[in-house]
Amino acid sequence: MKVKMLNESSDRIDLEVHGVPVSFINTLRRYSMMRVPTYAIDSVIVYENTTAMIDEFIAHRLGMIPIKTPNRVSPDETAVLTLDVQGPRKVYSRDLQPDKTGVEVANKDILLFTLENDQSLRVECTVRVGTGAKHAKFQSGLSSYEQLDDTSFKFFVESFGQRGVKDLLKLALKQMETDCKDLVKTVKKIYGK
Repeated sequence: MKVKMLNESSDRIDLEVHGVPVSFINTLRRYSMMRVPTYAIDSVIVYENTTAMIDEFIAHRLGMIPIKTPNRVSPDETAVLTLDVQGPRKVYSRDLQPDKTGVEVANKDILLFTLENDQSLRVECTVRVGTGAKHAKFQSGLSSYEQLDDTSFKFFVESFGQRGVKDLLKLALKQMETDCKDLVKTVKKIYGK
């Protein structure tokens, strides 16, 4: 296998990969989008909502905000972000307040809502770890490829901001390796050596 870096920025890597079957490159694409553990707002408790927006819309909007994720996370980790705002004002992702340090939104300038006079919103958001296979809100990036010939591809990975793009690619490869080792162990148990 030969890999050539075509372009690199803080949120995107473009590679040219030679000497691999399409099944490998497609697996890498799927793992980078669906199998990397990522923080996301998974549930929202609405304590007060005097806006024109329904609670479900607010919960959905908050759930799609990218949350910075460290490279090592436990599947049962949780955190809480709270939002307590009164109008008139624009509400941004930076207005979400964490209950512990280290949990923060990836982009602080996402406009969430505009509150008018006498409108208020008070919610509590639970942040959990999940993968894109469970829900798109846990997807930490986007990847795709263009096939150049039978064993050559242009491949890119783009991060949504939860983690660096290099870390996203490394974690996807590590998860692929772990799953392959687990598969070999299972096959050996079933069929012997």
